Amino acid sequence: MNAEVTRTFIDEDFNILQQKMHCSECTESSTIDLTNEYSLDQPSLISFKNVLCPHLHFTSPNCDLRFSVWRGMLELLHLFSDQKTETRNLWEAGLLQGFMELNTVYSMLRTLPGSGLVMRLSLVAGACVCITVKCSNDEFLDLDPLDVKKLQSKNLNDYLKDIILSEKVDFVLDSDKQWVHVAEVLKRCQKVSGDHQDPAQEIKTREILSNALHPGNIEKQHSITFTPMRVAVVTCKTNTTDNNNEPDDEFATDNAAANTNSQQDPNNQQTLTMGKTILRPN
Repeated sequence: MNAEVTRTFIDEDFNILQQKMHCSECTESSTIDLTNEYSLDQPSLISFKNVLCPHLHFTSPNCDLRFSVWRGMLELLHLFSDQKTETRNLWEAGLLQGFMELNTVYSMLRTLPGSGLVMRLSLVAGACVCITVKCSNDEFLDLDPLDVKKLQSKNLNDYLKDIILSEKVDFVLDSDKQWVHVAEVLKRCQKVSGDHQDPAQEIKTREILSNALHPGNIEKQHSITFTPMRVAVVTCKTNTTDNNNEPDDEFATDNAAANTNSQQDPNNQQTLTMGKTILRPN
């Protein structure tokens, strides 16, 4: 896959695709044992039929999407090649992970004494970017996947900064599997976006004169200064929080040990939530 990036995928990034290349419809039963995940004596040849078969799926009450590995990779390439999404920039900055198993994401976030965020590529609903946040109250939020259409209207850089702000995130996982403080993260975001101005100087007010701000003679005018707004993202949380929304009980352990080590260096430790937009002063 050529997305004109210098940072390449590593073998670990493709672990999520194990046993995802074959299904009963695109593979002869005599060719591979689909019931045995660790069968080493069976050939695992991959043909165009396997790659083009839509055996990956995403199901929800309002949607039943089936797609192929080929389509997923083409959509992934689109994410990187479209400059509006800023996917490639955050990938090169080391703030966007490759494919990661969800249990691994939860396990790494649980080591943090405070709040943290993992942003990664995913094929959960076609090619998209998934963000998982550990809040300060130890709640885990799996935010709504960001596909290319969403990222064309609001880029990944802006999504990341808004989520850091709204959820008061302390650390973000980088490509070296190290926890980076948000101060450094925001510097990287500013660098890759090509915006080197002081954020305090970005606000550009607009002053106008109008004769419709008061009753009386139309010859009389008043001035008013408008502050610009931008669309910001905040998470929509349910009234009842569940701190154990993992897909299984493998990691359903008490978080007390992590809380007592709040002063330790995080790098030395081992339900999708819909997002809504609000207008916020820029």
